[in-house]
Amino acid sequence: IGGLGYMVASSLLLLIFRREPTLHERLMLKDSLGTLTLKETSELVWRAVRFTLAMELTGAVILTARFLLEPGHTVFMALWRGLFHSISAFCNAGFDILGPGEHGGSLSGFRDDPVVNFTVMALIVIGGLGFIVCQEMMPPRRRRLSLHSRVVLTMTFLLIVLGTLSFLATEWTNVHTLGPLSVPQKLLASLFQAVTFRTAGFYTLDFGEMRSITLLIGGILMFIGASPGGTGGGIKTTTFAVMLVAVKAALRGDRDAEVFNRRLDADLVYRALTMIFVAF
Repeated sequence: IGGLGYMVASSLLLLIFRREPTLHERLMLKDSLGTLTLKETSELVWRAVRFTLAMELTGAVILTARFLLEPGHTVFMALWRGLFHSISAFCNAGFDILGPGEHGGSLSGFRDDPVVNFTVMALIVIGGLGFIVCQEMMPPRRRRLSLHSRVVLTMTFLLIVLGTLSFLATEWTNVHTLGPLSVPQKLLASLFQAVTFRTAGFYTLDFGEMRSITLLIGGILMFIGASPGGTGGGIKTTTFAVMLVAVKAALRGDRDAEVFNRRLDADLVYRALTMIFVAF
């Protein structure tokens, strides 16, 4: 239910009980999922449901197969853990059921495991992008990506890259986190923390041993969060992007704020700055 989102889940219930959403409900659905037309609301809801289940089941299969290789894991235990962590990752929840373990809890025991790391990261990012962005990227693509999708993908990429580099810079010599690791291990651990810092809650390194500057950077990433229609929180990547282009326009003395050669309405800029101020 969390992965579907409140509006999609409630619209799904209406469709199950054979009642079409009202105009007001369709407008709310449009706002919650991003830039959409009001046509084919029913098909949109079903596509969102199918997409969510497909992503969570794919992640569950991969994680279950990996957990089966762990000593003492029965088929049922591996399936239970694979399904739980797949849903938790896609919903950007970050809850785990692995227990404290010998490495410090969460996914610390799989710090160097590329299968677990990249599967969980992919689920977190896909869930955080939102259904509309993912749908536009699916083949066959009949048109260019919308402005919304381009902004979301660009900001997501930049935040992950900058978060990874920041984590490497601040924790490289910390003997309790990245210090003892090899360069490939440092890169993987930093990438994972940059992804999970923004919108989820898993970890492969002990947050309690990180330096204050690292936690401050993590707080900024969490404040920005995921994207509209995604499963994560925060002010959203698009809101932060609007603030950046507005500041750039002000510094250059431009009359309008533009992104990808598209002018942003002043009302949109005001709403973004208000959202950031209230959230702060």
